[in-house]
Amino acid sequence: RSSQRRRHTPPVSMRAIARTGARAAAAAAAAGLSVAGGLAACQGASEKRSFEACEAIGDGFRAAVWAKRHENITVLEPENDQIGRLLTALRDRRTTGADFRQIADRLMSLLFELALASVDTDEVTVTTPEGYGYTGTMPFLSRSVVAVVSKDDASILAEALRRTMGDVEVCKVTCDDTSKAVTDSSSLPADLSERDLVLVLVPVMNDHHRCEHLVEALTQRGVDAGSIVVVALTMSPDVADKLSKIEGGAIGVVSATIDSGVDHRGFLMPGLGVFHERYGE
Repeated sequence: RSSQRRRHTPPVSMRAIARTGARAAAAAAAAGLSVAGGLAACQGASEKRSFEACEAIGDGFRAAVWAKRHENITVLEPENDQIGRLLTALRDRRTTGADFRQIADRLMSLLFELALASVDTDEVTVTTPEGYGYTGTMPFLSRSVVAVVSKDDASILAEALRRTMGDVEVCKVTCDDTSKAVTDSSSLPADLSERDLVLVLVPVMNDHHRCEHLVEALTQRGVDAGSIVVVALTMSPDVADKLSKIEGGAIGVVSATIDSGVDHRGFLMPGLGVFHERYGE
């Protein structure tokens, strides 16, 4: 067993964007250029406005700037047309019941596999049934992973995670409804800091406070920030900005997409509805 460690890197296309636009991105960042433009400010926008995929990230130069500023965040939608198709179906209010659950489960499985690949793993050499050696990295065992949830809708993600990798320990942490501060973390295991990976599951994030408090509670328990990965279906541009700075950008973040902003009611735009209600229909 080799002691060499491998770190997951973003998909090739995103790395290419970041590489080709690195100088321009650095200059834009130094100049204080806003990546999201006026998207995050469209809180009073008409509900009838039509949105496109990942407007907050953009493409070309804007995507290069966004990637430079959010190096710890991996977003699936810009990398794969099929992800976009699944998200379109989830956003469609006509998608209900079993159809919604099936599509959501497919998307969540992809998110978890990417989250599991986003932290360091040991390089090993195994022997195949044919007797040949093969060098690669092994997946995490379920006992080395802890999933943390704080709301009932996150329990849906926890169940999807169990379907992906078996009997994963899931801990429910209680947060204050107003301040979002953690009020009860007694369910966290005593050996939490020794686990290889801690997943923070938050399906939809229109504000960053709850997630920020959860990460703080974990680091206070001795968990290395590099072992924490936040998993979400979608979040606002403002949340993405905040998560890129928490613990100096050391935590990992995996999201299916980034929405365009938050409206005057506090809902994501374009959004995908109240996730746990639609999933349970």
